[in-house]
Amino acid sequence: MFLAGASVWWLDLLTQRIHLDATGLRATGLPADPRGLALHDLRQTIHPDDVQAVMAAAEQAVRGEGVVDVVARYRYADGSYRTQLTRRVAVRNAAGVAIGLTGVSLDMALQAAERAPAEERAEERAERSRLVAEVLGVGFWSVDLDTDAMHWDAQMFHIHQRDPALGAPTRKEWLTVCVHRDDQVWVSQQVGQANRLWADNTDLLFRVADTSRGERWVQSWARRGYRGQARVLFGMHVDVSQRQREQLLQQRERERTR
Repeated sequence: MFLAGASVWWLDLLTQRIHLDATGLRATGLPADPRGLALHDLRQTIHPDDVQAVMAAAEQAVRGEGVVDVVARYRYADGSYRTQLTRRVAVRNAAGVAIGLTGVSLDMALQAAERAPAEERAEERAERSRLVAEVLGVGFWSVDLDTDAMHWDAQMFHIHQRDPALGAPTRKEWLTVCVHRDDQVWVSQQVGQANRLWADNTDLLFRVADTSRGERWVQSWARRGYRGQARVLFGMHVDVSQRQREQLLQQRERERTR
């Protein structure tokens, strides 16, 4: 499900059948069906530990809570599991009733490979990847944990409101300059522990420093691996401030109602 690791899909809530584009079908290895794939069959490709998160994201979107993101592992046609960022939003009829979900899935591993020096890609493919990342609001980054060399794409500078002329910050500089001061200790502890344990994935939600627009929130997904002998951490950031504000308003409304 996925363009230079990404794909677009549509779920019909009435029939419970999902329509994948050609990229998605190739990735899953499931047979094409003009009626769409049975949702149950597609969910069989989700890693068992991630099924509930994917189902909860669909339910949240149906409830009308805007764009909903989730990171989950999917089994590909070759039998391997790959981590994807999926983003969905409800499609509604004239009465406001949700009749379907439409979304985009983005393969994190392929996006990381786009930046590997040994694997140069065609300019057209790179442009497509940058365009989709921009539309999704996704910023990609990587860091060599042994040399502390950091790479940011253009969207990362936009998310963190950093002048590209300054270059990507070091890990320590990112923590002190970009992360909200009230979240710095917690973020440092979470990342430090995950690095010591060499956890496969890290999922964090934290505030970022922003003196002009008030409090902003960023969802961060990271994965650990090796590039040759080097230990590498790579992942993505998404600005989810609007989602957090909506959830806060809903919580306040529930408290007021009680």
